[in-house]
Amino acid sequence: MKQWIQKLFCKTHYFTPTTGINFLRLPADKVWIPAICHMHEISGRRCLTYSSVGNTNSEVEVVNNGYVSLSEAMESIILCTFNVQKFPFDTQICTFTFFASTKKSHSLDIMLIKSSFDSRYFIGNEEWDLISTNVQNNAWKLEMNIVLRRRPLFLTLTLIFPIITLSFMNMFCFVLPIESGEKIGMSVALYLTFAVFGSILSDAMPKDSEKQFDIHYVRDYS
Repeated sequence: MKQWIQKLFCKTHYFTPTTGINFLRLPADKVWIPAICHMHEISGRRCLTYSSVGNTNSEVEVVNNGYVSLSEAMESIILCTFNVQKFPFDTQICTFTFFASTKKSHSLDIMLIKSSFDSRYFIGNEEWDLISTNVQNNAWKLEMNIVLRRRPLFLTLTLIFPIITLSFMNMFCFVLPIESGEKIGMSVALYLTFAVFGSILSDAMPKDSEKQFDIHYVRDYS
């Protein structure tokens, strides 16, 4: 939930002792919404502002004490730098940095409603496990760290274990008698098999340790 204080609503004629109204629901595109942006967003929807919700049916809830609340989810694509030196047994830390987009960055403070990251709606996949999360609040910006660990079972069974098996089989080339004439044939066959698995491993790995992956997530303000 995105919540802020707008004292202007305290002075409106709707919130008076005679009306008995405690809160209102207004179209989101009719209310000023502070722009909260993501530092590494690349999909073109970097900020959640009045313009980003103006074409939807989103509404804000205005309370008589000036508190304004907006529940709005927005999908974003961000860049996260991974270090794959321990691939496929690597653990990665992705940092999402949110900040207030104003002319004076320190004129709008960001405060957490909850002290922890809500992972109830997190949807995992077959490649990564969510290990832990933590949130750091620094007045005008908010940093959310997500620790991910790669699931190595598939790559272990399809790549690492076959390569280790081929390494043991390679020693049998010295056991074969010369008279059999299979030494060269077996060596060439093993070499070609190594080449195939090496190509598969090269395709499975990122091109370098500074490879940037696209991470899809949904910012949920509810």
